[in-house]
Amino acid sequence: MVPFARWPRRRTYPLAGLLLALGLPAGLVALHGVVEHLAGGGGAVGGAASWATRELLARPLTYGYLLVCGATMLVLLGWMLGRREDQLEALSVTDSLTGLANRRRLVGAVGEELLRADRYGTPLALLIVDVDHLKQVNDRAGHTAGDRALAAVADAMRRSCRATDLPARVGGDELAVLASSTTAAEAVTLAERIRASLPPSLSVSIGVADLDGAAAETVEALYIAADQALYRAKTAGRDQVAIAPPRALRTSSASLGPVPTPRRADPATGPHLDGRRA
Repeated sequence: MVPFARWPRRRTYPLAGLLLALGLPAGLVALHGVVEHLAGGGGAVGGAASWATRELLARPLTYGYLLVCGATMLVLLGWMLGRREDQLEALSVTDSLTGLANRRRLVGAVGEELLRADRYGTPLALLIVDVDHLKQVNDRAGHTAGDRALAAVADAMRRSCRATDLPARVGGDELAVLASSTTAAEAVTLAERIRASLPPSLSVSIGVADLDGAAAETVEALYIAADQALYRAKTAGRDQVAIAPPRALRTSSASLGPVPTPRRADPATGPHLDGRRA
């Protein structure tokens, strides 16, 4: 999922500058024509187009110099201004610690994807990723170590996500991935890929929900469903993935027990999750 689908300003502004630069000699030619006409010099004889052609041929260096100088200055100024605005916009939707999208960008993207899902009937999934025992890491080794742990998880998410996914930091030790055109079952595969990419010293709990598991097709309902699945993954022992069950299977709130992904066993090490001991 590309954060900025529109053309960046560092390209739009130079193009606008080039168009303005083309208008400088054209404006000067028109001004000369008006002055000649008012002075009775016959500037309008033969038509404006033919007069403008004669004027350009009479002073090619003047108009060429004006065009080159104007284009150079305006294109360069447009690129500098556009690049600055692109950077400011990117900073406004980027988490400074992890380099992922921030909560503001995530909420906006979920809203956009919900409109697309409603129009085309495509699936949509949200993963909420919580770093296990980050508070203990902060208390034991300091917040710098906790920041490094968050950055490592963010790197694992970047490596695991597809181009159409949007990884983000929601806040604190909580991260998320918006997976467009993805069902809950497919999102579980993505979640397990994230877990498998983590350093051995880190683990995460992940809650997964798609539109079928949300109470309604809204940003809040999808987030709540994924957050409740995350809670079940944490209460079931952490270091695993839990899925929000479809609405059709939820007859009551009491039926929402833990739904972790199955553990896999290794004859040499015993029960574990993706290479890490349970």
